[in-house]
Amino acid sequence: MSMIGPEIASSTAPPSLGGLIKISSSDVLKTVPKGVTPPLSYLKFLENVGYGTVQSGIFTIYSGLVEPKDVFGIDDQKLDGILLFGDDLSGYLYGFSVINWRIVEVDQHRDVISMGDVSFEEFLNRKIAS
Repeated sequence: MSMIGPEIASSTAPPSLGGLIKISSSDVLKTVPKGVTPPLSYLKFLENVGYGTVQSGIFTIYSGLVEPKDVFGIDDQKLDGILLFGDDLSGYLYGFSVINWRIVEVDQHRDVISMGDVSFEEFLNRKIAS
């Protein structure tokens, strides 16, 4: 059963996501380079459900998009065009490729793996259910 779906545009969050902190889309957009617009589902999620660590403690959603160099401390060309939105608290980070807005996984060695054509909602459902 899907815990997160199109209803993220509403103000009702599933119980597993209780305690997250809501943030406005305009505040989130301050974290991205000019001219870059993240997926609407991502913005709506942060605005209506929020950011933080989900109750199960298996995933953290950041309060905005983060440049990989801010996490790894170095500028790596492999990570150009990627903006991170969260991590699994075990060394794997997740973000968007700004080229096509597909979700990618980045490991501690800064290797990038595409998650395929997965929506933000599908991704969160998989992470929270695991």
